[in-house]
Amino acid sequence: MKRRIFAWFIFVLTVVMICGLSFVACKKKKPQPTTPGTTQTQPEVPAWQDKTVSTTEIINTLWDRMAADVTIGEEKKFIADFDALVKVDRHIEGKENAQYKFVVRADVDAGEKQDGKMLIELVETVAQKQRVLFGLACDIESTEDRKEPYVYINILGKGYRKFNGYSLAQLITTLQPQNSEIFKGDRPKTLFNLLVSVTGLFESKGKLTDEGNTYVLNMNPAQVFKNLAVLPSDKIFAQLGIEPAQANAAIQEIAKRLGKDKIVGFQTLCTELSTVLKYTKATCFFRFDADKKFVNAEVQVNYNKNNGTAGEPHSDYTLTVNRARISTGTLNVFEGSGLTEEVRKQDALNLLNFSLKGNAVSYKGEEIAHRYGIEVQSDLDAFELLALVNNTDKANIVSTLKKLGYFHLEINEVDNNGQKLVNILTVHSKFDEGFFVVNANLNDAQMLISLPIGLGGVYEFEGLIDVIGMLKNADGAASANAAVSNKPALSGNGASDKESGQKPDVLGIVKELLQFVHADNFKADGVTVELQSLIVKALETFGVRLEGKLNDVLAQVLDCDTVNIKLQTPAFGTCVQVGTDTVESGIRTASAFRSGKDIIKEVVSLDALKYQILEGDSNLKRYLSGSYEAGKCFAITGKNLKGETVATSGYIMAYEGLDVNTPGEQEVTFYIAIGTDLVSTINLASIVADIKLSDLLPLNGVLKYTATLTVSGYDESAEIGITNLAETKEIRMDTSEAKSWFGKVKKSSYSDIVLKLKESSFKLTESDARILKDGTDVTQQVFADGMNVAGTYTVTVGIGKYRSTEYTFFVDAVYLERNDGGSEPTILTLGDEYQLADYTVVMVDSNGKRSELTAEPVYKIGYKTMKLEEIFDIKDGVYTLKRNLDFIGKKFSIVYSVQTAGGKREFTVEIPVTGPELKKGSSVQYFGTSLNGYLTLTSDGTQYLLQYESGKWVLKSADGKVKSAEIVFEWGKEGSGDTVQFNEKGRIARYPNENKSGSRYAKIYYVLTFDGYRFDGSFTVYELSVSDKTSWLSSLSVGDRLDGAISYVNKIEYRTEDGQIAELEFKYGGAGFGIYLKDTDTKVYDVTVKVFNGEEDVTASVLADGAFTTAGTYKVTYDLEIDGIAQNFFHNVKVK
Repeated sequence: MKRRIFAWFIFVLTVVMICGLSFVACKKKKPQPTTPGTTQTQPEVPAWQDKTVSTTEIINTLWDRMAADVTIGEEKKFIADFDALVKVDRHIEGKENAQYKFVVRADVDAGEKQDGKMLIELVETVAQKQRVLFGLACDIESTEDRKEPYVYINILGKGYRKFNGYSLAQLITTLQPQNSEIFKGDRPKTLFNLLVSVTGLFESKGKLTDEGNTYVLNMNPAQVFKNLAVLPSDKIFAQLGIEPAQANAAIQEIAKRLGKDKIVGFQTLCTELSTVLKYTKATCFFRFDADKKFVNAEVQVNYNKNNGTAGEPHSDYTLTVNRARISTGTLNVFEGSGLTEEVRKQDALNLLNFSLKGNAVSYKGEEIAHRYGIEVQSDLDAFELLALVNNTDKANIVSTLKKLGYFHLEINEVDNNGQKLVNILTVHSKFDEGFFVVNANLNDAQMLISLPIGLGGVYEFEGLIDVIGMLKNADGAASANAAVSNKPALSGNGASDKESGQKPDVLGIVKELLQFVHADNFKADGVTVELQSLIVKALETFGVRLEGKLNDVLAQVLDCDTVNIKLQTPAFGTCVQVGTDTVESGIRTASAFRSGKDIIKEVVSLDALKYQILEGDSNLKRYLSGSYEAGKCFAITGKNLKGETVATSGYIMAYEGLDVNTPGEQEVTFYIAIGTDLVSTINLASIVADIKLSDLLPLNGVLKYTATLTVSGYDESAEIGITNLAETKEIRMDTSEAKSWFGKVKKSSYSDIVLKLKESSFKLTESDARILKDGTDVTQQVFADGMNVAGTYTVTVGIGKYRSTEYTFFVDAVYLERNDGGSEPTILTLGDEYQLADYTVVMVDSNGKRSELTAEPVYKIGYKTMKLEEIFDIKDGVYTLKRNLDFIGKKFSIVYSVQTAGGKREFTVEIPVTGPELKKGSSVQYFGTSLNGYLTLTSDGTQYLLQYESGKWVLKSADGKVKSAEIVFEWGKEGSGDTVQFNEKGRIARYPNENKSGSRYAKIYYVLTFDGYRFDGSFTVYELSVSDKTSWLSSLSVGDRLDGAISYVNKIEYRTEDGQIAELEFKYGGAGFGIYLKDTDTKVYDVTVKVFNGEEDVTASVLADGAFTTAGTYKVTYDLEIDGIAQNFFHNVKVK
């Protein structure tokens, strides 16, 4: 039954889509006036003849006519009525037949009355009993002074529940200016013509009838799936962001449950649906009046059960579409539905007023890493967000957010008994307070020491909106009304992310991220999230890449691979509010925060900031006094969540309203983030890893603070002093030192340059330099690339107009120039021919004069200097790179050494060397394991795995290509001649099998040769063995068994009937001594165990049910055979 509903559900969606095209374009049909009793003579008009018209022409005409006017009737009133019935004949004795009725009705007045009703209902009828499988209704209840909108929901016959809603009519009115853009342009016409040509949804020809006022389109839904069945499903799924294998597996699983075993993936599903819909035909009528104004649309559906042929296997159900219209008029929307007057008198609930609890378990591999308790308290009015449609200025956003209500999410780590250990995440807001609070406490990262990871804080709505605007705007401006462009970085270098102006592909991003969320059986298993993969992908999506140590830090912080989340059913109407003053603040635990551990909701003062700055100086960090906490956080006074005035620390994310070039008082708005454990951890971790995050990223709260700053104008009479400046004013260097120019301005590299002005001192850095080249300001270029172009540069350092004397840099460009003008290859592969070129070291001095420097080339592989003939086979002037495997992974270098103005310089040409690579498995192998896949050869970009086929070893690629090679395995040592024998599974078929006590192992050497290359190596193979148990630590007692005595049983590769590898163990089970599937009583291999006292076999007298019954010292022997391979060994056992 379900599979038939599924097929028709897809078809019904198609019909509704066609009807929906005209949903916003309905007008009343104007009646033509007549004059009774008047007869007029009209010229004879030829009878109308129906015309055959191409479907493409019909669609283009329909679109153009609808585009002319998109209002919903002259009075903005319309009704929609869709009624379809599916009847199911089960053909099963004792099973009742069923029918399913799908109804969509709406009666909307988006004009002055602002009224509207809507009903969507799927009703099942079995044995004359009706049940609403799904119901959704919208209604407006009018009182004397106002109208209240409500929403009703019914799921699986549980009865309609009444919730506070939003006016459907108001929504249409609000959205209409947006929708008016829908019909503009040719893109939609192109889309629908694509549907015609590619999917086959419509037949190629339609009809114009009713004196040219009605267009008729013929639909063929079966053809859609027939065409889809021959398309490459992997490409279709790729466009949807779905893994093809997962999608096909899901389709197969669903089909199996519905009794369709032949459906194994997308193609077979489409083929089945095309068969199910084989005799389904639909005709669409689009009617216009004489003025070409839209009247209505109808869909007529005909399902021919047998189509004049023999009975079809899919003829056990029928579909009738009773109504499918959109027009003007009146409609009793709720007639015959489950939405009775009694139901409508219910007290309404807020759909987002609820309490919700749940739990989550995180896993590292198969092991449980952490347990969490989840609690949500919500009392939100999400309909307030609709006020943002067509009005997204900042004031309206802030005003709307303050009306949203209340939300509190808390996730705590708990013990096995559910008792709270520590708060992991809190998200809290009483929205009318104008902010929300985030506390995120993650697991510590392990770098040199344990580093806490806590982030979040208080996010003021207005401040956060401004910061988001800065991140989006290319110039970093907080808003279009800002007096001066914002300087997100304190140094004035700009830290805001630049954008291309293109809008992000939100749906694409969501699809990318959803691949890591699995809810195959939500009710039983909850939702499983591949957490680490999800976070890495999310960060990469937004331009943050984790490499090296940072990836390790993320793994430590998450301390899990996956998280499984299960939520209980929400309890509606039971929100228990938590006061903002009780929210935990646990994200400033690091020892660096000596000022206080509180987060704050309001900034009272920026204590460390001097409110007077020099004209022309945008580096506000220079005006922060006192010591820093966590490398960047200065003293701040604020109010904590309880309203108490406290000391804390933070940093400036950005500011606006400051013009450093205009002297006088200025009102400046600062955007402040509070120092968190994350800030401290990044500061410490930067010792061993290069970590750069923009201060503008809102990771640690966003608070706004406005203060008055004074910009002090330039004082010509003020005496200045600048210390630690180099005495030499003329500096000669070359471009190989391009980025070390600032150090040459300093007298001592161990001291700072300091500007002294009156009683104040200011440290000067590279960013305080001003650089000219040939009279042009090149400061920013030199900051980015250094002095990498030959010429004469003049440099001063200082603040604003307070500058040092000029330093002149004469910069020579020195570089290698290939004599033949060619270029080097990007890589060299062993065996490649190489064109060895000559180079000249060229110098262009600061005046533009070119000269050539004499130098002889030196050749290297890696760091080793070598002769050309040691690197290449040279014949007739052709250089062929030797097939020396030691070269792989290194670089072939040509080095020229010369003396320049800056000293001795080396100029190098480097080419990476590549070639075939062989990777081997573990250096230790065990009895019963296969060597299939032990060696992996990568050659010419293709991977070949070692495989045992037809009695020999081969190297085979994933697509079945075999690499010609010779592979030899020998016992003992290379060249021993004692060749290792293998069985059909690629396992060693004959071992030394020395009958002894203790470890039994041997060396195997291998040699792999192909295409003139030779790889060799070795590994150790351990056989099954037992160790003596005669010491006081290892000896046994009467009653002890020999279970687990044989070493390496768990290494034997054993596959169950379904192909899964199962772990084995040696023990005495229900079938005696043997090797069993672990933790079961299923024996898979026999083991003969005998006990000897001297030469006498005493097994029967000293062993009972696998346990020793008599004290003594014995020799215990073990004999077994696995896949024809014998293993025999013994040990001495002392029983006390």
